[in-house]
Amino acid sequence: KDRVHGRLNQDVARTGRLSGSDPNLQNIPTGDKDIHGMRNTFICDEGNCLIVADYQALEMRLLAAASLEEKMCDVFRQGRDIHMGNASLIFNIPYEDIVYAKKLDGAVKAGKASPEELTEHYRYCLTIRQRAKTLGFGLNYGMKAKKLARGMGCSEEEAEQTMGMYMDTYPAVKLFFDEAVSDVRDTGFAYTILGRRRRLSDIWSSGDMDRWRAERQGTNLPIQGSAADVCKMAMILIMEDQLDKKYDCLMLLQVHDELIFECPREAAAEVMPVIKGWMEHPFPSDLEVPLDVAIGSGQSWGSAK
Repeated sequence: KDRVHGRLNQDVARTGRLSGSDPNLQNIPTGDKDIHGMRNTFICDEGNCLIVADYQALEMRLLAAASLEEKMCDVFRQGRDIHMGNASLIFNIPYEDIVYAKKLDGAVKAGKASPEELTEHYRYCLTIRQRAKTLGFGLNYGMKAKKLARGMGCSEEEAEQTMGMYMDTYPAVKLFFDEAVSDVRDTGFAYTILGRRRRLSDIWSSGDMDRWRAERQGTNLPIQGSAADVCKMAMILIMEDQLDKKYDCLMLLQVHDELIFECPREAAAEVMPVIKGWMEHPFPSDLEVPLDVAIGSGQSWGSAK
């Protein structure tokens, strides 16, 4: 009664991710894209609060762990922002300059700093951070130079050059992508971190488009599928811990790398570290890089995050 009851589907997304429907709550915008504050309209019962726990840069962490790229792993081990860390290493700009540029940009947008303070150097820092972010996610999805160029707002030649700089900076990542495609060609399957497999028989297709799609899926599944493994294992462990009986805490929803719970307000402080612990350690042994979860609570979905 008086609740939104969406569906979570197990067998729609081929990566193993849960998908949503009726309505698809996974399409609710977040962050700067939520210009109408839609997440603030999802509220809990009186006396309760919503707990929102969100994996930070999960796909990039899995890429670092899967490729065993030491420089990328070190970015995470040092607790640094991966997109700033990537930009710093790829473009040889001090990490601290990129951090300051990001903070300064926020201050300018909030009217707390003069636009003149955002010098050409700091604007360049913002540009390379965005390019590194677009490139990092894009390569995980098997994007090529043409599509990456649109996302980075540059020419195809610049995109190709930046891709080359990325691969030169992270040779183990390049090897991981190459071996992922090679393994699919040899076996016809791509695998996740827990051994779930997806058949990609189009890898042997005579049609270029079908073959290229299988190659993209072959590099994407080990990352996206493993992200699904992480989230689902965390959900299973949380369910087995019976937080509903211990704290009257109910797991309501999964949205991509985010889990949403509802519990009595007075229980939130005690249950949040438990949720965070299970999410950050979903497997019997930890990965090469730590899994980091940001967690918060509030009366609405928006205020909790």
